[in-house]
Amino acid sequence: MTEIWVVQPYIPAYRVAFFESLRSSLEASGVNLRVVAGRPDRSQAERGDAVSPPWLIQVDGRRVSALGRSATLTTTRKYWQAADAVIVPHMGSSFDALSALSRKSQLRVGVWGHIASYTATPNPIDSLIERWQLRRADHIFAYTPSGANFAIAAGADAGKVTTVMNAIDTTQLKNDRHRCSGAIPPQHNAARRAIRRVSGSAGHLQES
Repeated sequence: MTEIWVVQPYIPAYRVAFFESLRSSLEASGVNLRVVAGRPDRSQAERGDAVSPPWLIQVDGRRVSALGRSATLTTTRKYWQAADAVIVPHMGSSFDALSALSRKSQLRVGVWGHIASYTATPNPIDSLIERWQLRRADHIFAYTPSGANFAIAAGADAGKVTTVMNAIDTTQLKNDRHRCSGAIPPQHNAARRAIRRVSGSAGHLQES
């Protein structure tokens, strides 16, 4: 079975339905999706939305400070180094992203995140690192269409960019919409196909 890992800083409650639906969908096609994440840092913990679903592997990070900045770093390579693919955070401060993208070998690597900066003026060093991540990645998963457009404008191949739209669980609405016609709800088809492509497995797995 093809094995793909997703690395997250932490798991917020609103993202659980997305991962559970995606895990189930991929498993039906012979893909085992695993998720590993750290624990929320101080600002994330204040949101009160951190969860630990039973399928999550949770690791402790190490807080480091340099040049007036601080970050919590996790090292998860031991979990995914022998996998077919890994999807890491698109973050200049992510040690996992640096590790995966600098030593790819046979491992296919995707990056995952907002892609563009929306809430603050980006740090110049982070921006340089994140653009390097876009160039090195085998696939880019943007949370929103504007993030996908940013990646393409930055030089990414449009065929390697997918919008996953994972912030809100719309499963029930789409199930209701498709119930009358009997169609399969397509809410995660794009993400599923792209994740299979990043592992190099799409050529021999049946699309649905």
